[in-house]
Amino acid sequence: MAQLPPEQLDFLIQFIHPEKSLASMPGIGATEFAALFELSSEEYRDLRAAFTNRARQAAEELLADADFATRVDRLPFTSGSTVVGLGDSITDDLQSWLEILRYLLDLRRPQDNIHIVNAGISGDTTAQMISRFLAVVLEEPDWIICMAGTNDARQHGQTPSKI
Repeated sequence: MAQLPPEQLDFLIQFIHPEKSLASMPGIGATEFAALFELSSEEYRDLRAAFTNRARQAAEELLADADFATRVDRLPFTSGSTVVGLGDSITDDLQSWLEILRYLLDLRRPQDNIHIVNAGISGDTTAQMISRFLAVVLEEPDWIICMAGTNDARQHGQTPSKI
């Protein structure tokens, strides 16, 4: 199989995270995840790191605004809290609002050790999120932030028409 063009590969790696659904399979790890995209482990790691760096940079830019930084200080998450983001690709994205929140808290409130869990899965509908909700609750997070509904009215493929 021919490797995808770089822009398509970037898109897939940004939004598709096989480790969320395949991690429990015996013997599967970073090397196998990379192979799904026809990449070496190093290439896969580097592409993911680029997204991480951009999310962190966005957080740094936001924190440069003193008023915004003060608002991060006032977020209700207490020291040691676990915050789960449940959603679709808008949450799952390696540069999502949740990933930026992760870095806002890491940079501004590192002493609080707030743990962010990204439970977003690209393409999920509200019904699919509801089916995963119990597993999220069983982890006993202090906070669950949910963004749902974006994919509920989606259409795939061509619109049906008469011939």
